[in-house]
Amino acid sequence: MRISELAAMAGVSTRAVRHYHASGVLPEPARRSNGYRDYGAADLLRLLRVVRLTGLGLTLAEVRSTLDGTQDLRGLLADVVDDLSEQQDALEQRRRAVIALIEAEDVSPSSPEVAALLAELTRVAPDVARNQAERDLLELMQAATPAEEFDALAHAYRAAIRDDTAMAAGRDIDRRLVELADADPHDPRVDELAAAMVTTGRQHFSGLATGSDAAWQLVLDTMTPAQRRCLELAAAAWEDPDARANAAGAVREGGDGT
Repeated sequence: MRISELAAMAGVSTRAVRHYHASGVLPEPARRSNGYRDYGAADLLRLLRVVRLTGLGLTLAEVRSTLDGTQDLRGLLADVVDDLSEQQDALEQRRRAVIALIEAEDVSPSSPEVAALLAELTRVAPDVARNQAERDLLELMQAATPAEEFDALAHAYRAAIRDDTAMAAGRDIDRRLVELADADPHDPRVDELAAAMVTTGRQHFSGLATGSDAAWQLVLDTMTPAQRRCLELAAAAWEDPDARANAAGAVREGGDGT
């Protein structure tokens, strides 16, 4: 029979048959005088078994070794079962996460950790929580900060949003940062705001570990030139070794409204 007939009987495309030939799992048959492949019953049986085993999850290399008798089929299938069990567990975790997100107050694409911080912020200051810049900055910081450091940052963040004084200071800093969005980096207000950010950051974020260079750079990348210089001045003013993390904390209290 010709390749099209063979493929039809096995329920695959002729392209798939050629791929099986190229991979070595299906030997090339003899050819007729006109150059066409001439397939027989043995070829069809081999192809049917290839299709069956690949459909169960074996790789072509595993199928070839099984059909050639160099590997035990039962052991390979046991491995497939283990893989499927792991995939099933992963899918169940994803299903639960999706359901939890659907049922959450805020259906957010953010990570669970960031979503939890924003949910708490929503209860205290919903207007601030709606600020997209707040969400963006938290996500960037989480991505660029080691887990333990972000946990410390999250703890300080929660303490700040529960503190009426810190929230008031943060709102003031946020307003002043917005006013600097189009300002010249050497505008006198930049130095004044940097001083305010230093005070706020020292009071509420002095215990944080030093942030990574990547995290610090991401914070700066979200700012306009004047706002960026403000953060750099604030960081330089801190005398403790945690200057960068503290400056990032000041952004949370002030730069994005918290």
